[in-house]
Amino acid sequence: MPNRPKLDQFDIRHVDRRELYTDFKKRIAYLKAFLNLVEDDIIVFNKGVKYLKTAIPDLTHRLYSKMLEFDITARALRTRNTACHAHVEDLFTIDSPHVERRKIFWKWYLTRLCNDPSQMEYWEYLEKVGRMHTGKELLHPLNIEYIHMNACLRYVEDALIEWISLHPEMTVRFKFALIRALNKIMCIQNDLISKCYIPAGQEYEE
Repeated sequence: MPNRPKLDQFDIRHVDRRELYTDFKKRIAYLKAFLNLVEDDIIVFNKGVKYLKTAIPDLTHRLYSKMLEFDITARALRTRNTACHAHVEDLFTIDSPHVERRKIFWKWYLTRLCNDPSQMEYWEYLEKVGRMHTGKELLHPLNIEYIHMNACLRYVEDALIEWISLHPEMTVRFKFALIRALNKIMCIQNDLISKCYIPAGQEYEE
């Protein structure tokens, strides 16, 4: 077997578990460090958002079309709850006024996603998205189970990667760098949403 380099104990970074659940900035710092989301990634992402923003209308339409393909997500557009089993006579269509209004909120989310990840407010908003979908933020609660949130995130990320890959104005090198940066950001977004659903760290809640 090849000799493996001996790990110097002084190279190990300490991570306080309590702080991951009680200090939002520490949680973000840990995720950035683990994923190696560095300044170069953020520079590339901030340069690339001018291309990503042009995809927002198409991505929004595609996502809602996808949600309307399944009764559980289509029904939630009326009931605001994916756990609701109530029978809905008429599900919305892609051209329904209600869906058009919901598209506005999703366009706003994608616009905020294209803001500057170097700012803490960026990550605070992405966490708020998770809370909003667990009935904790809005006057009229919206309860969307995590399986659907995760599916939507992965669908949007895949669509963005496709958009980047086929864009005629970006070099291959820049596309690769932008996809890597986007992947890291979406990984953190998924963590910030999942933490609103997963009970880990509840023992530290006051």
